[in-house]
Amino acid sequence: MNKNIDLEFTPLHMNITHKHMEGNNGRGRYILLPGAFARAKEISESFLDAKVITHPRGHNFHYGHLKHNGKKIDVASVSSGMGTPSVEIILTELIRMGATKIIRVGTCGAMQDSIKGDDILVATAAIRDEHATDAYFPKEFPSVASFSLISDIQQTAVELKMFDKIKIGVFHTKSALYARKFETAPKETKNKEYMTLVRKFNTIGGEMEASMLFMFGQYYDIDTAALAISVLGKDEHIEPEEEAKRTKNLIAFSIEVLKRIN
Repeated sequence: MNKNIDLEFTPLHMNITHKHMEGNNGRGRYILLPGAFARAKEISESFLDAKVITHPRGHNFHYGHLKHNGKKIDVASVSSGMGTPSVEIILTELIRMGATKIIRVGTCGAMQDSIKGDDILVATAAIRDEHATDAYFPKEFPSVASFSLISDIQQTAVELKMFDKIKIGVFHTKSALYARKFETAPKETKNKEYMTLVRKFNTIGGEMEASMLFMFGQYYDIDTAALAISVLGKDEHIEPEEEAKRTKNLIAFSIEVLKRIN
């Protein structure tokens, strides 16, 4: 039995029971975790026999299954909301209900000029430039993705002949978007110096969720990973139509990863 399951626990932000998390021969449903509520619904449109359990706070639990090479894969999608504090809430509830494999499907800001618009960014680790994880772990403890899921992601890219579109590296997870990303006042100089240093270490994407996901993955001994498309480059802000196109490609790739989880 999954050691993290708490049979007496009732989630506060999702209307699910432990039964809804069951599947995949005791491994639990494989979860795709976008930040946006609409993206969770869009992901579910790829599920077979898709159903949804709504919640007033918007963390609707979409679930169903996929099929690949004659195998049924039980899956779900739910929004984490924005930022590590929201991720902490939803992850805690998912894990206590039985989740063992969770992949973030999100957006980020590209941090290197070499990243192209149709690239899919894969995090190996995340810089903990936020404070939610500090409530659990000392700053010296690294935030690292699961090697097994990174391997599944790489294998999927190879099989789909997309490996040249995959960029693998470290994400920067922040808790202050406008201060860090846009380097605004009152600590404008300090923020610019900090972000310049982060870019020098070839960090590939800036976002606001991955560090908490990875830390919980390590602590609870579950598999976690993060995939993202860039919607805001160093000197680029894309149009909604282009973001929708990139999002569609990311979702399609993420679905294929779920089919190939070992």
